[in-house]
Amino acid sequence: MPVSSASEISCDNSFGAGFRLALVLLCTAIIIATFGFGLYLFSALATDMRQDLGFSYTAVGSMIALAQLGFLGASLGSSALVPRWGEIRVVLSAAALCGVSLLLLGLASEVWLIALLLVVLAACAAAAWTPMVGLIARYIDYQHRAKAMGLIGSGTSYGIFINGLVLPWLLPDYGWRPVWFVLGGLTLLITLLAAVVMLRQQKAPVAAEQPGILSQLPLLREARPWGLLTGVFLAGISFIAFMNYLAMYARDDRQLSVQVCGDLLMIIGAVGMFAGVICGILADRLGIRPVITLMCLAFLIAAALVSADADIPGLYVAAGLFGSAYVGYFAMVPAYIGKRYPAALATSLFGGANFAMAGGAMLGNFLGGWSKTLLGNFSAVYLSAGVIAVVLIVLTLRLQKESG
Repeated sequence: MPVSSASEISCDNSFGAGFRLALVLLCTAIIIATFGFGLYLFSALATDMRQDLGFSYTAVGSMIALAQLGFLGASLGSSALVPRWGEIRVVLSAAALCGVSLLLLGLASEVWLIALLLVVLAACAAAAWTPMVGLIARYIDYQHRAKAMGLIGSGTSYGIFINGLVLPWLLPDYGWRPVWFVLGGLTLLITLLAAVVMLRQQKAPVAAEQPGILSQLPLLREARPWGLLTGVFLAGISFIAFMNYLAMYARDDRQLSVQVCGDLLMIIGAVGMFAGVICGILADRLGIRPVITLMCLAFLIAAALVSADADIPGLYVAAGLFGSAYVGYFAMVPAYIGKRYPAALATSLFGGANFAMAGGAMLGNFLGGWSKTLLGNFSAVYLSAGVIAVVLIVLTLRLQKESG
């Protein structure tokens, strides 16, 4: 049975433009919370938490790597829940659990509890993100899907930008615990607003309309997504470790101030806010593969700058390039899937892509923390990121056209 192109599948036109716009904006807000306020906030706070609670860099790397188990499980588990609950209920449940976990991290003092909550946060991120590609394919017109996914994918950058604002405000005077409380409370407010708007329009899920992932395995084999999944795995190794260790690189390897660290996060977030939308507009007009290739090139230059221990202005340039590359790459992958495959298959395939990304992130995060303990610096993280960027460019150029 051949796999139908997503261009052959019309979206649900029974919903008005107002709901569709609200859907995209609320999905963006949920990604702000589940990604921006989750593992990336931990990475920014890890230096202070480590000094306060007394755990090692290897423990930091191990906790971040272990957290990817939650992402791995939820990438596939959320796909299985969608036929029973519907995409919207899965997304909202993940957002609510994320908010509660952030509040609990503000109370945690034991390393095992922090690790457990990080696993839950990573699972929430995957459970919120995975159904969104099917949600957008179901409700947003084909010609606007890349723009929609670009904006939603930018949510991570909005979250990182907010982190960069909050850290210099709260961290020096109040410590790391209030940061978790403030952003956890904000996450619950976002979830409440999303529930009020989105649940009014949620249709009852129909299991027959969206079969489970096991029944779709023949279609997934027919789709031959192996090059895409390999690229996402490698991106998980390199992009995620680059982001997770950047604050620690700046403060520990380079002895830079909290303000500079906050500036780096704000630059990544500020650039990423626009990068996803711009990439989406370009992808809808020029095609997704050229845009992904450009993002990988930006990532290569960013990794080279950090590897060369660039001065502070150079690090700011690297942060800007990375912000565009990170958001652009991970927004365009689901846009590619959503344009090439029908909504039901797209959700499962994107679950598989998230599974591959999480596996790569687990490996990259562990090796990053271990290499810091072994070498005394994070040089291996950024050198390997540059090599992987070259491989990603080659793999992207070999992808099939999304409308093929």
